Amino acid sequence: MAHHPPPHVAVQEDTTLPALSGGEAWRLVAPWLGYAFLGVAAVLGLFTASGAADGATYASGLAAVAVALILVAWRMKKQLDGREIGFLLPVTPADSDTLLVTIALLAVLGLVGGVLAATVGGTVYGIGLALLIICAAFIFFEIKRYFDRGERGG
Repeated sequence: MAHHPPPHVAVQEDTTLPALSGGEAWRLVAPWLGYAFLGVAAVLGLFTASGAADGATYASGLAAVAVALILVAWRMKKQLDGREIGFLLPVTPADSDTLLVTIALLAVLGLVGGVLAATVGGTVYGIGLALLIICAAFIFFEIKRYFDRGERGG
């Protein structure tokens, strides 16, 4: 008589996700649209400042950039405090192995950005530097969310 091991838990569980309603979809998409709008406002402010013929136009362009960045920082703070879902989607690493893989991938991507910024120059300098900074921020953010989840017992 052959002994068959029990099927794996993943085989036994129903992995189908519930349907996403229109309201839930909008709740996930709307914050991204807000960030896109703020990003466009910041870029247009930079274009306005760079092509300014006088001091007032230059100052208004920089003011638009400053307001957009302040709003982004304020919204991200609200999301980190858990008051909004927003740009930072509620996906956290479930275990330490996933966290380490996420950190390694982001570190490699950030390192690529740093190398681009150091070697190529020009416009790619800004892109590489931004990539490095964003990856570093996401690494710290993922670590924070992992430990926050552990403290909540989830």
